[in-house]
Amino acid sequence: MKLLKIRDGLLEYDNYYMTTPFPDLLGYGATHRDVSSFYMDTINEVSRRMDYKQCVIEIQKENWEYGEAGDEFLFYIGDAHQRLGIKDYFEEEQHSYQKIVYLENFIQCHVSHDREQWINVGGLDITGVNITTQGFRKTSNYPLRLMNYAIYHDPYLTIQNFPENYKIELYNSDDVKVNERLFTLNEDVEIYLDRPLNDAYVKVYDTDNNLVFTSDRMDFKYGDAFAMLEFELEAIYKGRILPDEEITQMDTGTWSELVILKNTSDIQTYNNLTVGTVVESDDTVQLSLDNINFSDTVPIVELDPLSEINIYVQIRKADTTNTFITRNFLFKVY
Repeated sequence: MKLLKIRDGLLEYDNYYMTTPFPDLLGYGATHRDVSSFYMDTINEVSRRMDYKQCVIEIQKENWEYGEAGDEFLFYIGDAHQRLGIKDYFEEEQHSYQKIVYLENFIQCHVSHDREQWINVGGLDITGVNITTQGFRKTSNYPLRLMNYAIYHDPYLTIQNFPENYKIELYNSDDVKVNERLFTLNEDVEIYLDRPLNDAYVKVYDTDNNLVFTSDRMDFKYGDAFAMLEFELEAIYKGRILPDEEITQMDTGTWSELVILKNTSDIQTYNNLTVGTVVESDDTVQLSLDNINFSDTVPIVELDPLSEINIYVQIRKADTTNTFITRNFLFKVY
């Protein structure tokens, strides 16, 4: 048995503030970028459209070493009338790491000095508020440096395909148990993550508390979803096995892209498979076996041991897509 990632938790693979043309739109000196950071210089507020109905937004900023009385920084989400989020004051304790969890018409705010230990600084029921904007506001003559910015699907690690009431335990890289939960009637479980975990793993126990599965060491981000692998298959793109933790660049301007589906079993033949996609955005993703006729799914009548089949992928980006050079979809085989 093996866990297969079926959804990457990152909603955007690019750092939005590092790739959008704020310096061009706002004029020389208002903002600027270097290799790793975005700076609010003379400008006191920047914002972006945000269409997500739930998400986790995590940032890393540089705390002000110099400032004046009354200098403050606001990291927010909101609508045309209000800004809701986290405020830092120069004269008080500042926090380099900040996180807004937006879920089920509620926002919860957290701050941290090290991204390891988080402090809950309050939440708010926002039922009836149509969140359309995310932004930053500084009340200061001093620049604000934003070093990291990421948006994730939700605050949970989701695991699927174990029976109801099976227990799952999550361990960090130091073999310390972080959390445990029971699988639901839908054969899935959601484990709340305080922070992304690297080199972590899970253990699964049956209803008699017998250990039935231990995963490999893996990286788990907010919003990641995994399922127990039913087939010994690999999807290969540009020589890399998918899903890959590294960003995969699209071949822009091409008719389609080629993904190789390989049966890695040396004994098992798979018959009557259907390959489709899971798309989190408004993009349209279609597949083909002949690179001519495209549809939402393709049938694979037979896949012999250690054999491969070519699947051609065609992507049409939606107007609401913020990232045009990277993909955000996953294959589904059933």
